Parts: sequence; C-alpha cells; structure tokens
Amino acid sequence: MAQTLLRAVILRTENPDRAAAFYIALGLPFAKKGDAPVYACTQGDIILEIHVGMSQGARLQLQVPSLEAAISAAGKAGGRLDGRPEPTRMGKKAILLDPAGNRVELVEVYDA
Repeated sequence: MAQTLLRAVILRTENPDRAAAFYIALGLPFAKKGDAPVYACTQGDIILEIHVGMSQGARLQLQVPSLEAAISAAGKAGGRLDGRPEPTRMGKKAILLDPAGNRVELVEVYDA
C-alpha cells in the first residue's frame, strides 16, 4: 500500500533574505533558487523553501497516493478544500485548510 509522504515545507515571509540568513545561522544550508527571491534547502527527502509572500506562515506539502481519497478523508476530519484541484506537470494537486486554517498542499504524482 502506498503511503503519504512529507515532501516540502514552504515558509512565506515578506523578507526571504532575512529569513534565509536566520536559518543559515542555525546551520541549514539554504541557497538561492534561480533569480526569484526563493531559497531552498534539502534535508533527506524533504525540501524546505522560503518564498516571498504577503501572508506569513508555513504550508506543508504532502505526496498522497490518491488525491480524491485524501481530500475525502481530510473533509471527514474537519479539513476543507481551498479552491479546486488542478493538474501540474507531475500529477495533480489541491490546497486544503486544516481545522485551524493552516494550508496543506496535497500532491498526487503520476507514475512515470
């Protein structure tokens, strides 16, 4: 049986340079990703990213075996869909809000 995997944690901040400097000082090897003000750090199979954003906070990205099943299970546990599921180049994704209002991105990756 396929399992749900934590793929990424995305931190949003108005000042990604300052946030990256903070985490670099703590020993995380963040590096700038392309020309955008985005930083990334890989720890094992998990990617940590710092993005510019007007809203502060974090978002978990979970890889799930079935997007529809995960959305259904989350709804029964108090979560709610934030927008519609949409296709990506690797599969499909949906954004949910957990019972406290935190954003959780669910990703179903198509088999290659």
